[in-house]
Amino acid sequence: MFLASKKLKIFLRTIFDIGIVRLFLRIIHEIQKFLDTLLPSNILEFLTPYFYKIPKWKNSNNYENYPLLNFNLNSFSNNKKVIFNFLNERKILQVPIEWNNDNWSKLWRFNLHYFDWSRDWLDDYLGSKRTKNDIYLIKDLIDDWIYFNELGKGDGWHSYPTSLRIKNWVYIFRIFPNLISQNRLDSLWRQICWLNTHKEYAFGGNHLIENLTALIIGCLQFESNASKNIYRKSIIVLRNELEKQILKDGGHEERSASYHILILDRLVEMSFYIEIYLGENPKWLIKKIEEMTIWLTKIELMNGLYPRFNDCTFNSKYSLEKIKNFSLSFLGDKKYSLEGFREFLNKSNTKVKKFRKITSNSELIKPLIDLPETGWTIIKPNGDWELIFKCGNSCPKHLPAHCHSDLLSFDLYHRGKPFFSEYGTSIYGKNKIREIERSSAAHNIFQLSKPIKTSMSQDLFWIEPVEVWDNFRAGRKAKTQNRSFGKNKNSEYWVQGSHDGYESNGAVYKRKLKLKVLDEQLNLNIEDTVKNSKKMAWRQFWHLGPNIDDKYFNEIISQLREKHDFEFEIKETWYSKDFGYRIPRKSLILNGFLEPGYHSFKITLLLK
Repeated sequence: MFLASKKLKIFLRTIFDIGIVRLFLRIIHEIQKFLDTLLPSNILEFLTPYFYKIPKWKNSNNYENYPLLNFNLNSFSNNKKVIFNFLNERKILQVPIEWNNDNWSKLWRFNLHYFDWSRDWLDDYLGSKRTKNDIYLIKDLIDDWIYFNELGKGDGWHSYPTSLRIKNWVYIFRIFPNLISQNRLDSLWRQICWLNTHKEYAFGGNHLIENLTALIIGCLQFESNASKNIYRKSIIVLRNELEKQILKDGGHEERSASYHILILDRLVEMSFYIEIYLGENPKWLIKKIEEMTIWLTKIELMNGLYPRFNDCTFNSKYSLEKIKNFSLSFLGDKKYSLEGFREFLNKSNTKVKKFRKITSNSELIKPLIDLPETGWTIIKPNGDWELIFKCGNSCPKHLPAHCHSDLLSFDLYHRGKPFFSEYGTSIYGKNKIREIERSSAAHNIFQLSKPIKTSMSQDLFWIEPVEVWDNFRAGRKAKTQNRSFGKNKNSEYWVQGSHDGYESNGAVYKRKLKLKVLDEQLNLNIEDTVKNSKKMAWRQFWHLGPNIDDKYFNEIISQLREKHDFEFEIKETWYSKDFGYRIPRKSLILNGFLEPGYHSFKITLLLK
């Protein structure tokens, strides 16, 4: 009965935070999805504005300076086997492809429909890593997709895959104009028209930006009143969304470094297209790109790493360095070498901008960097150690899709390698692994239970300060308080904060971290304090990076034993950098009970 009541409260809180307007939009979205499934494709075609008015494809002179590669493409690759590797899961598929095979995970199918793999193939070809046969095959797979994916039916017509595919097909047709046929252009335009009526207003965030950038890029390729109309409306909506979604410190509202990188890449790519076709760019757009690039420079860690709070992965195609250089090249700094489609856009752009130096690296790369709206504090006491502390909003109230229950968590890196680090994000979907990776237990945190009457484990109900549930949802989201940081007279850097996640259960919790470099070692001090009015259980998580000796666990246990009684467990968990990757490592879990009163959990470690 208690669990059912708890689930209902979380659900109602989730709905409350979404708000009336977005809830209405979500209802409209679900009705639209139902009708798309119910109605035959020819009726959906009739209901889609501009669907049959195929405009003329633009032949821009701006691309003439780029070495376009022309082939006589007469082959067809029926019955050919193709290797696809998404999410670190490799499959060998035969042409024609079963595009909507239910035996594959939904995200894997989405990746197939994205056509991102075709962009990778083209980039590999330009780098002499693939042959002409692969380019021939792209042509056939485009035709295969068109033939086997009726309008509105299957994964390929979801708005997000459609957005990515539009951009990828534009890129393909611009680099290899001999791949263009009227049938393929017709399909591209109709995908644009479909997306225009299926923008993801109900979700917002990175999905809506993907929709809008795809519509803008796609419509710039066609010459008609319809394409101009869609472009004008999309650019207005994009401006409004960026004003809402980009925080004052330059971060994206979903507070995920990898999604910030992805969004910046999309905005820069789109901005290049605008300059190529219109010879100009809105000042507001350039300003947002500058702000996001500065934010990216501030969060950059050694070895190409960045903070991993919330859903976050490391993808070599979208590395921080590559996207930062892409952005700086757009802003006018021509000293960076680019690759593949980014170099293609850079060379195709004839508009020369005088680079306005946004900020020098010395001003951005400080020992102590704070991003107050994002809620991250980064401390770099020397060239070896980097600590990141999270104390701030977990996500927008209406958009918890990518948030984790990781408030007051920290990660620590040594020479570009994780020393203490959360689990990371290795999977999406309704599954146990996803549930674990979003929970407090997957992060370096201190956690309390609801008040208890006995010390029996079956009576324990652990409080999630951010009530994550399902695949992309969250109920109550604790508010952080007492956020501060600095450097004291002992040359120690410190950061501290609290949240109200336990206050409704009669407990006030705070955390403070201090660190100082002594010779080549790091002195790390962590203190968790609790003032509780009722008996509660507590637990603390310490997650090592891969290949880090678990000898430090003995020191943690020994120090806490002086003041507290508890049980502990050292278990093998995982560290994930990307989807499908789970690298074994060791974690320490301590748990005990607190009588009403004031309690301090203080640990000092000397790390090397």
